[in-house]
Amino acid sequence: MLFQDTFGSGLANLLNIGPVIRIMAGGVSLTGGHCGAAAFGKIAEGLGVQSTTVAATFGLITGSLLGGPVVSFLIKKFDVSIQADETIKSPKIKETIASKIDSIDAHAFLKCSH
Repeated sequence: MLFQDTFGSGLANLLNIGPVIRIMAGGVSLTGGHCGAAAFGKIAEGLGVQSTTVAATFGLITGSLLGGPVVSFLIKKFDVSIQADETIKSPKIKETIASKIDSIDAHAFLKCSH
């Protein structure tokens, strides 16, 4: 988050963007996601800055669009080998997860997201 806000603030300085928008489009949304953006959006708008939730959403979308290609480039450039952790392959863990989920519906999805 420190890097995101530092880099974002430097870039926002170059683009003459206000400090509240900088933080909302940076660490708040990139660390807290849409929930963080929605929660702090009202506070930021209470400071007199409009469209902070939109700016935070823009930050999330931009980060998502740039993150995949950048990471893919770095993996290929440095020939990084990606291997699954042995604990994930364990049949016991798979059985435990499968036993907790009877079916995939909205209620089961919400229980898993906690």
